[in-house]
Amino acid sequence: MMLPFKWGFETEPEPGLVNRRLPLRMGRVIGGSSSVNGMCYHRGHPGIYDHWENLGCSGWGYSDVLPYFLKAETNHARQDEFHGQEGPMHITAGDDSESGFSNELDEAFINSGLAMGLQRTYDFDGSVPEGIGYEDRTIYKGVRMSTSRAYLSEAGKRSNLTVRPDSTVIRLTGESDKLSSVEYEYKGKKKVAAAEKEIVLCAGALMTPHILMHSGVGHADVLEKYGISVKKELSGVGQNLQNHPDVVCSFAINKPVSSNRFTHGLGSIVAGLQWLLFKRGPVASNHFVASAFIRTKPDIEFPDIKLTFLPCCLKDSGEILCKHGFQIDISLTQPTSPGTVQIGSADPKVPPKIALNYLTEAKDMNAMVAAVSFVRQLVFQGELEQYGTSEMSPGASMVDADSIEDWIRNSTNTTHHGVGTAKMGLESAHDTVVDCRGRLKGFPNIRIADTSIMPHIVTGGTYGPVIMIAEKISDHILNLRQAL
Repeated sequence: MMLPFKWGFETEPEPGLVNRRLPLRMGRVIGGSSSVNGMCYHRGHPGIYDHWENLGCSGWGYSDVLPYFLKAETNHARQDEFHGQEGPMHITAGDDSESGFSNELDEAFINSGLAMGLQRTYDFDGSVPEGIGYEDRTIYKGVRMSTSRAYLSEAGKRSNLTVRPDSTVIRLTGESDKLSSVEYEYKGKKKVAAAEKEIVLCAGALMTPHILMHSGVGHADVLEKYGISVKKELSGVGQNLQNHPDVVCSFAINKPVSSNRFTHGLGSIVAGLQWLLFKRGPVASNHFVASAFIRTKPDIEFPDIKLTFLPCCLKDSGEILCKHGFQIDISLTQPTSPGTVQIGSADPKVPPKIALNYLTEAKDMNAMVAAVSFVRQLVFQGELEQYGTSEMSPGASMVDADSIEDWIRNSTNTTHHGVGTAKMGLESAHDTVVDCRGRLKGFPNIRIADTSIMPHIVTGGTYGPVIMIAEKISDHILNLRQAL
């Protein structure tokens, strides 16, 4: 189902989730998913980028990518060696210093985590990348800071840039084994744009492999099955799909302090007026700013669980679950069961077949079960318990591992952080799709600059990292053109 501002995809039946199909909502608007996301900003654990380099991505270690994170941002919360002050992306603190709004439940969550032995961090993107604290966010002066606002609002004024909305890319085309043009549909009519030098594909982890396969680049058996002429066999296209599964624990409280009070009635009217008049207050906040990155085992390399605190209790539809309450989202940051993206038809308009393969590995499920136990301890052994707290889900009756696992399989959703389906790495590796400059193997004039080139998923959201990727790939393009 196509939505007004999102691609309404869904997965194939997920065997690890009792064969449920999960909805996948990517931004279908200028700015892409940055125009519809949760506005959290997190780069991910620094060690992930060193891991990329160890996987064969030369020049993508943490010390290599940090300058591009700095280049992209103007951070209004802090000024130190970890943050930039001159970039187009305005980053603000997750506390109330920007929005003028805070919720006491956030601090209660943080204090409960400290009582559990977690380390307090004041900057997940600084010297202490794990523990508990506030995440930065992409909200500035009460307004979403999408890539459309940060980059295109200025770049769109240039005479050498044309932004064509209401367009859908169909495939890359070219004579013989070349790809030198973009075929797209504009207002129902087929158009072709020829490239003089390079084509940069930025369609995301789901649509980039879809476009490549319909262009004749992918696993030969798959392409031939649908009668698509093979221009280049790259078996890694559409493989290595990684994403963060997540499940939400919900709790009711008997004190009227949650953000539920701003979702209806007089509270919503007052909050709306406060934003319209001053761009401050509850509407200027994304309401999930307190987070924790934890390890379920002491010997693992990176934090494998992210906890995100929501000082409200709502369904995905926005419907209130209880009069007042809070939720803690559990996200598996390092899933070990990759999925796939495949075409299901010769018709490019048919959505891709997407398999996330969530929780098909025992290791992943064990981490999620351990995280549920940790959340319960955090809630009922700390400050959050003082609000007359009662557990709604999983539910107090679910105490043994089997029942918790059953609840997880029936309740897990996705965070929409897809990566990896056009994997970057050594050209000699059979499963890589692009080289370390983002160039498509076999096509030096085609580059990919989106989350699909990540060889391994980051520990948090992908918004910050994908901006870094775009900045770094653009430097590679610029250096090449200067050399020419």
